[in-house]
Amino acid sequence: MKRILLIIIGVGLLVAIGLAIPFIYLSHTRSFTEVTIPANGYDLTGYLSEGSGEAEQWVIFGHGNRKEAEDHPLYRQILNNLPEEVGVLAIDFRGFGRSTDENLENSEEVFDRGEDIQAAVAYLIDHKGIAENQIILIGHSFGAAQVAHAAHDRAYSLVIPIGLGDWQTMTSDVNQLMRYLRKYEQNTGVIVSRENLLEEGLRFPPQAITQPCPIAPIAFVFAGFDDGKEPMQTQYLHEREHCPTLIGWEVVPFANHTYGTEDTRLPAPLQSLYSKITLSYLVWRIERLISNH
Repeated sequence: MKRILLIIIGVGLLVAIGLAIPFIYLSHTRSFTEVTIPANGYDLTGYLSEGSGEAEQWVIFGHGNRKEAEDHPLYRQILNNLPEEVGVLAIDFRGFGRSTDENLENSEEVFDRGEDIQAAVAYLIDHKGIAENQIILIGHSFGAAQVAHAAHDRAYSLVIPIGLGDWQTMTSDVNQLMRYLRKYEQNTGVIVSRENLLEEGLRFPPQAITQPCPIAPIAFVFAGFDDGKEPMQTQYLHEREHCPTLIGWEVVPFANHTYGTEDTRLPAPLQSLYSKITLSYLVWRIERLISNH
């Protein structure tokens, strides 16, 4: 009887330790300094964190379609747990978070944030004296589309789009299209016409990422339940034979698009556990991509 009791206690301890590991793994914090970055008439709010020692690589991070921008719990946890030796510059895209949105509603490019990425790159080059090939671009969802397209602009060290959305399907489905427009308005305060979204959406199908091949190496990361995973995987498998810059495809199993920080319908304790497990695996995959490149 004592042996059975010891076995039960031992198994319980192992389970408890296993469940605690993701919380411990994501327990790091980084110190960020708020900076202002000019971007063609807009003032972007950036969050700058030096790497340990002389940072040879810098991450520029772009958020998804979230009102809180980089202050969203998903992005706070990712940013705090990036490799310590890597410098980080996270930006609130124009219209989101603490960045300005003057005349955004009247702009010809309401969804394209390529200029914001370029402004962040210029900021690091000017203030940190680094080269483009020392910069890693990472973006989630809306931000994934921005960094994926930026991979065609310059020879960055690495580009990691996380959860790249399926714009082609979204723009061809009226219900999805209207939901996205409402969400964008709620998160930015900017009203966008359906015609404007359709016109700009033509730039973001999977084919636009790989045709032509990106200049910078690009590694895609998806959650297991991401809607855009299947069409992008088909395109990736088809194009990687003649695109040497397509260097990676990673899937975090059982994860939803926001890695448990939204829309789980689970009780709070289970949601927290689910989020930590899937998010710790995501951070681990990002670390591996950065360190192996």
